[in-house]
Amino acid sequence: MNNHNADIYEIIVTRRCNWNCVYCSENCNMLCADMTTLSSTNMDLNKITNISSQIPSNKTIRLSGGEVGLLDRNEIENIIQIFRKEGYSLHINTNGTFIRKYSDLLHNFDKIIWHISEHLDHHDLEKNDKIIADIGIDNQEIIYKIERMIVVSDSIMHKLDDFMGYIDFPLHVINSTMPKKMYRHGEPINDILSHDNIRNIIKKKYKNMTMRSKLFISGVIPNMDSDLNHIIHIKYIDATSDNSFPSI
Repeated sequence: MNNHNADIYEIIVTRRCNWNCVYCSENCNMLCADMTTLSSTNMDLNKITNISSQIPSNKTIRLSGGEVGLLDRNEIENIIQIFRKEGYSLHINTNGTFIRKYSDLLHNFDKIIWHISEHLDHHDLEKNDKIIADIGIDNQEIIYKIERMIVVSDSIMHKLDDFMGYIDFPLHVINSTMPKKMYRHGEPINDILSHDNIRNIIKKKYKNMTMRSKLFISGVIPNMDSDLNHIIHIKYIDATSDNSFPSI
């Protein structure tokens, strides 16, 4: 174990995704267009077991992807069993697919981080309301666990003011893809959020950003920590890699 300084250990359990986000930090936006790769983009359960043995049980595990809801039920249940057995606080990232398909498994998670819009389109909010209505979630304990999240990048930053104007609920998390710009054939294939725009989001103090709002970053932003009141450090671990067992 190299360090235990992370607040959250985010485990990439699949690279399959049904969204095509230009800001995807895991490059799943490119993979989802190539159906031939999908059979080899899920996690190795042995690696999940190995990962769980390296992380202290007082830490938070967040399952992520890709879209976790695209895993088979038995895969998801096995992952839940491994991490719950070790006593971790267990979170999940989803674009709503998991909520729609596996509503009966939501009680296993301490938090459900719901990515509510692919490109900050306010019409997505109506679709999300329909998901909740269709699956009939009326358990307030489950409802309380759901934290709605958006991803902001430079290319869609101009949509943020308008989008926030349509929101009539607390937006607990604004999640920003941090600079790890990737290229293919010399052209950028993902989008990032610049340091200036991070500062702009913090200074805006949108009415729907409550005290529980957090800016999630991967790694440390040089010379910026003093500007961030709600900063959460995440360590990303890829359980889908072809490499041997990851060392954390």
